[in-house]
Amino acid sequence: MDDQNTNQNPEQPVEQSPVASTPNADKIQEISEFYQEKKATTNEATAEPILERSPIDYYIGAFRKYADFSGRARRSEYWYFTLLNVIVFILLSFISKSLNIGEGLGGIYTLISFIPGFAVLVRRLHDVGKSGWFLLIGIIPIIGALWLFILQFTDSTPGANKYGPNPKGIES
Repeated sequence: MDDQNTNQNPEQPVEQSPVASTPNADKIQEISEFYQEKKATTNEATAEPILERSPIDYYIGAFRKYADFSGRARRSEYWYFTLLNVIVFILLSFISKSLNIGEGLGGIYTLISFIPGFAVLVRRLHDVGKSGWFLLIGIIPIIGALWLFILQFTDSTPGANKYGPNPKGIES
């Protein structure tokens, strides 16, 4: 009687995936599909997969977009550029002092990195939906500088805004 209840051919073994045999198979399958979809996320503007970049990539990318004030910059792009900019300045200043040439290398580097730093800050403001002219709010003592600092930590505007598509590739 047991043979009649099972509709399986005894010559063909039944293949079960290890996931299907666990008690939480549905949840595991759902999580797996979520991460597969997340990997396939693409940037609408370039139709390329969004890949995590290293801090050096963000730093070099800011210099490649030397005076590009259009578009948007993620928080990580802005803050990695700022962090590495400070580190390079400190190293060059240290080298200058140890070679007894004054502030020469640090000063030259500051002049070279000023425009890319300014451009990445404007693109960062674009990412939160503000115009580059919003930098002028920093003129207001204490409150203006504090507001500008807070905006640098604010998350991106979801979806595209008037400055371009979301650099994270996230839609609203």
